[in-house]
Amino acid sequence: MSSPLRPPSTPARAGRRPVQRGGSKTRDVGLAALTGLGLLVAAPPDGVPVIVFVALVPLCSVVQRRHASWRRAAALGWLAGALFYAGLIPWLPATVARLQDVSGAQGIAWSALFIAYHAAQFSLAALALRLAAHDRASVDPHRAWRAAHAALLAAGAWIVLEWAYPKVFTWSLGSALGPNRLLRQAADIAGVYGLAAMVVAVNALLAARCAACAAVATAVLVAMTTYGAHRVAADSGAVASGPRIGMVQDGSADGSWQPYAVRSLALAARSDAIVWPESVLRGYAGDAGDLRDSLTRLAARLRRPLVLGALDHGGEGRERNAVFAFTPQMSAVRYKRQLVPFGEYIPAANWLPWLRGWRTTGAFEAGHDGVAPLPFAGSSAALAVCVEAIRPGAFNDQVRAGAGWLLNLTDDSWFASRRAAAQHLEMARLRAVETHRWLVRVSHSGASAIFDARGDLVAALPFGAAGALSHRIAMRRDLTWYVRGGDWPVAAAAVLWAVEIVRQWARRSRHVE
Repeated sequence: MSSPLRPPSTPARAGRRPVQRGGSKTRDVGLAALTGLGLLVAAPPDGVPVIVFVALVPLCSVVQRRHASWRRAAALGWLAGALFYAGLIPWLPATVARLQDVSGAQGIAWSALFIAYHAAQFSLAALALRLAAHDRASVDPHRAWRAAHAALLAAGAWIVLEWAYPKVFTWSLGSALGPNRLLRQAADIAGVYGLAAMVVAVNALLAARCAACAAVATAVLVAMTTYGAHRVAADSGAVASGPRIGMVQDGSADGSWQPYAVRSLALAARSDAIVWPESVLRGYAGDAGDLRDSLTRLAARLRRPLVLGALDHGGEGRERNAVFAFTPQMSAVRYKRQLVPFGEYIPAANWLPWLRGWRTTGAFEAGHDGVAPLPFAGSSAALAVCVEAIRPGAFNDQVRAGAGWLLNLTDDSWFASRRAAAQHLEMARLRAVETHRWLVRVSHSGASAIFDARGDLVAALPFGAAGALSHRIAMRRDLTWYVRGGDWPVAAAAVLWAVEIVRQWARRSRHVE
């Protein structure tokens, strides 16, 4: 007999979630996996960048469903992230096994931990997407507005997580747009995090399945493309009238710098300055002695400034990854300020004793030598060493201090992977767009490259090849919106969420009263 207090057709408890059947669970897993694979298809160096604007739609559709559970959202987000990272860095197990001198199986195990940790960021992002979801009632006259508001919240949460979540591999959704000539130009306004915000907003709008939302998403893409075309056209008549920079890469496994000297002497007549890669010398170039004397004599023979990467002493028996300039005397030295986690230092080693056995490339410490640009060939260059150049806004402080072009000394040989080196190169490309500065990137193993202020590849030496090239670059003095304002999209997103939290709290308080 039915209860006299409730008709038979009324649910037993208001708000109870319907039981989800196995087929529905399988479908949700498939949609999350589709997001991971879609992001992978969009990723450089071989991806199709525009795919990133729809890759998150399946995940958004699942986690923003009205009755989706928080636990399920977190799990599906993690699955999407794990599939993405596993496909993004297939070179990692072999790299770990070689550097740690362990078996291939152990390399895979360590890499699995790495992937699981980075995928946790996607779990948090999925929870944020779930929290930002609007009420998808079947009849809602304000549905488009609610969906747009939810898309803004989703984009804001995503980029705050990208900015705040501590990662070894500094990847952003905005990095996927680097190879696209038009879509990447908006980085000079909002940086890579701004590009990522637009990507997430478009995905969230499309996932809302509303005509007005789709129209707004289309308008965003049209605006990005139009702005990109305008920027490219504005720079199309620019003439490179700055110094001619000579670049040498050799990739010698024995650590000898003599091949660099030979190639530099052949290159000097058609260059205003010569640049060698990071860590090309295994000794301490700043110490008085034979090595420093030899480099001084070489710079005198070149009759050109010589800039190269080598070691320098740090405190308490540590070392610094340094860049030295000889003109021909040693005239400047700069230090790497952002070390590679698990490559040059071990994060959280004091709290995780089991990590202390991890082998790094040396006992390094970060430099703290300010933001002054490097005086070079009658100009000033903003300098970054190795992975510093993949960090969004890495050159901004030096560009504000007057740097007219960008210089990145790196060594990708420890990857022993053409794909890893190409990914590193593509992520560095966006620094040229952010700052409207030419970027000269010199790598020990390649790829060494020069990008213009639009992020277009001007000249390059391929990965694994020994060679040299010389090319004239342009000097610029303008400051982009992003250089002036930094990561303002992240700050704006944090304010947006703070306002939303206060609004929701006030709303709940009124309901309680």
